[in-house]
Formats: sequence, structure tokens, C-alpha cells
Amino acid sequence: MESTLKALLKFSKSDSDFTIENVKEVLGPIYSEYMTFADILQVVHNAYMTKLITEPRFEVSKHKSDGLIFAPLKGSSRLDFYCVKLTDTFTIEQFYTSILIQMLNDFRFSRVDWCKEELA
Repeated sequence: MESTLKALLKFSKSDSDFTIENVKEVLGPIYSEYMTFADILQVVHNAYMTKLITEPRFEVSKHKSDGLIFAPLKGSSRLDFYCVKLTDTFTIEQFYTSILIQMLNDFRFSRVDWCKEELA
């Protein structure tokens, strides 16, 4: 299993909070300790689109990716669920953080019983 995918699956299934700092701690040793927010988002999005939703054994529907753009507006990662009201102004970072959280939630709820030995 590819190291990024393995790291994101292990992280998402742990009790760690889905913060940029925590994701950076997980991805930093693989990429760079100087990863920016954009770097982190790009790496997670790439693993999500090319690994998680393309492997049917994870049981994450390809239709989930269609909903990413709506993550800031509805669902468990919506902006008013954890930081601001939708009638308030919010930052681009808050907007993209909600998309990142949605992707990590999909990693969290993916089926991994078929690869648990690789994740151990």
C-alpha cells in the first residue's frame, strides 16, 4: 500500500482531531515538514481521488467526490457546524478546511478490513 494512503487511513481512523496541524504531522515525514495548507490539501485530495474512491474494496462511492464542493454548505463538515454561521463571512481557509474534513471523514468511514494487516 502506498505510504500516503496508509498514513491517511491510519490517521483518519485514530482519535486525532482533523486539524491542519495534525494532518501536517502525519504527512510531514513523507513529504516535507514545511508543507503549506495548499500542499496538504493537494496531497489529501490526490489520495482521495486516485486511491480511496477508485478502490472498490474501500466502499467509498465515486459519487462522494461530487459532493466535496458542497461540504462547506451541508453535512457534518459544513461551516456552521464547527465555526461560523453561513450568514457570516468566512475565510478561504475555513472553506477548504471543511472540504479537507469531509475527505478525511470519508477515509475514516472507508472499509479497511481487507487491508488491516497492511495498516497494522
